[in-house]
Amino acid sequence: MWWLKADKRGRGKDEAVSDLEDFGAPQEVINQFRQPQQKKCEVWNCNWESLMCFLKVQTQWRRHPVTGILDSLDYDAVIRTIKLFYKKSERQRIFSDIQTMEHTILTEVHK
Repeated sequence: MWWLKADKRGRGKDEAVSDLEDFGAPQEVINQFRQPQQKKCEVWNCNWESLMCFLKVQTQWRRHPVTGILDSLDYDAVIRTIKLFYKKSERQRIFSDIQTMEHTILTEVHK
C-alpha cells in the first residue's frame, strides 16, 4: 500500500522506480513496479454496504494538528452519512465495519 504513505513521505511511484534504479535493483523488479498494478479484491455480499459507505466518507479524515498524520475518521460525518443512506437496522453493523477499516488503514499508515 505504498500510496497510503505517499503523502506522508512525499514519495510517488516514479520516485520509487528511480530509487530502485539508483540502488541497482534487478531489472525484473523494476519492471514489475513499472507495470500497472491492478489487483482484484473480492468483496463478500455481507460487506458490500459497509464498503460503499466507507467510500462515501473516505475523504473525511482528521489529521493530527502538529504532525499532519492521519488521526481518525470524522465520526460526525460518518454518522450523518450512515443515517442518511442506510436503514436503522443496518447502521450499527456498518459503523462497526467502518471502524475496522479505519483501524486497518491507520495501522498501515503508522508503520
